[in-house]
Amino acid sequence: ASPNSSRGVMIGDSDFGLPGVPNNAIKDKNGMLWFGTNKGISKYDSENIFIYGLEQGLDASNVTDIFQDSEGRIWVHANSTTIFMIDLDSKLIHEINSSFNQFNRHQMIEATDGNFWFSNLDGGYNILNFEDKTIKRFGIEQGLLGYFNISPFQDKDGLIWLSTGQGVN
Repeated sequence: ASPNSSRGVMIGDSDFGLPGVPNNAIKDKNGMLWFGTNKGISKYDSENIFIYGLEQGLDASNVTDIFQDSEGRIWVHANSTTIFMIDLDSKLIHEINSSFNQFNRHQMIEATDGNFWFSNLDGGYNILNFEDKTIKRFGIEQGLLGYFNISPFQDKDGLIWLSTGQGVN
């Protein structure tokens, strides 16, 4: 047994090989674990840890969210101004920047129309169409009830629900 494990539970910290303190994690479609930390992102295949950092073109400190889309791409919110998309099939990392406030992002979803909705605690929601390379903002000016936005959700009928501190749109 590992000195960092007890009853099948392992502590994921720098002793485990992560580059920093984990903020979030996902299990991808291939069973790999991805960890977003305050110092970057790592992938764990139950034997090895792969660090994605500057050498791979990923300047991702303070990762606030990780998401896998329907095409298997990994999306990373990091650095409060940047969104990265890791395309594992093509072995490319895309860096997405916007003039919209990207600070305090919390969660993202992929809608059935292919758009990605990013919640932004103090700035509404950002809607990214990766294929068209466009980002739109949905905030109070566009009819959002308020700020303190945590989570977008799409229901079975395709409607997008947006949580705010003043109610749900």
